[in-house]
Amino acid sequence: ARILRSVDYVARPWKNGGGTTRDIAASPSGASLDTFDWRLSLAQVDRDGPFSRFDSVDRTLVLLSGAMVLHERGRQIDLVRNEPFVFEGERAIGATVGGSATVDFNVMTRRGRARHTARRQSFSKPTKGSANAPRPWRTCQLGTAMKCKLQIARKCPHPGVLRTTNPPSR
Repeated sequence: ARILRSVDYVARPWKNGGGTTRDIAASPSGASLDTFDWRLSLAQVDRDGPFSRFDSVDRTLVLLSGAMVLHERGRQIDLVRNEPFVFEGERAIGATVGGSATVDFNVMTRRGRARHTARRQSFSKPTKGSANAPRPWRTCQLGTAMKCKLQIARKCPHPGVLRTTNPPSR
């Protein structure tokens, strides 16, 4: 297992240019937003706007702080803090931020190379990292409230490592 600290997360502009995201981990190492197999990130959303489009990518967004409403073809989705929202990267989704900036946790996996699940979980005591997880699954714990699980396809040459602590607080 490897512990990734928030001070080491790499910041980069959003694919659509409308904000900034902080990479927690991605595979392969150094992959661009168009070439990753899987990716974990934290985003700070300061203003309303559309989500970036990611073809052939399954996404999960978890609101960690603030308030956010998603909009899609006349439909409104009120995000609940710490509850995963799963969607395909091709969907045209916009977001409205309520009041101050929000922080969200993102999991993205490219179809055919990896898949993932994310769930809310309370950790009352330390848990073991991914070193004990059977391959090809890798697990990730974000602070004390969120756990995600990645399954890496056999043809993916970059299985990576996953365990993260100390998400930024607001």
